[in-house]
Amino acid sequence: MRIASILRHRLSINILVLVALLAAWVYASPQAAAVPPVWCEEMGCVEWSLETGCTATMFCCVFNDGSAMCWRNGVLVN
Repeated sequence: MRIASILRHRLSINILVLVALLAAWVYASPQAAAVPPVWCEEMGCVEWSLETGCTATMFCCVFNDGSAMCWRNGVLVN
């Protein structure tokens, strides 16, 4: 009985940790930061695979001079 109780508590803690990590991942800001940005937007998923789901995300910024920069999976693209 004691082993079942310990396993149940460990499972509950593991589930709570997983939920906290997933929430942090969903609400985390993008790593790329533009200086000085006028307008930046997370474009979301831009490439999808049936086997693995979202395979690429995009983040873009437009600057005061009209130029723009985009990052795909955290890597600057032209």
